[in-house]
Amino acid sequence: RQFTYQGNLAPSTFCLMTNHGETMTTDDGDMARASDVPFIDTTGMEPPQPFVTIMAWIDANPGAPKVIVRLERNPVYLFPELVEINWQWEYLTEETGRIELLLKRQTT
Repeated sequence: RQFTYQGNLAPSTFCLMTNHGETMTTDDGDMARASDVPFIDTTGMEPPQPFVTIMAWIDANPGAPKVIVRLERNPVYLFPELVEINWQWEYLTEETGRIELLLKRQTT
């Protein structure tokens, strides 16, 4: 499995590749600001880019215990991968066109 993560940035700041191949830097979102949890907004990305972006962030931040992700669709292909690497998820928001998940590393 290989994912691309761009940049060596603070845990709350990261680069995302847009669906047009452009790079954009983003920082914590609304919920992340309130809770001091890193935030990934994949709004506007076409599949499989949200999956790749989230997995790349997890790979690039091995010590991170959690991250909040915003998606436009239910990430059905992400869930089996999260299980495989011992991460859990919890729905924070589940509306048409807007899903926010709290992803957490499982502790043994």
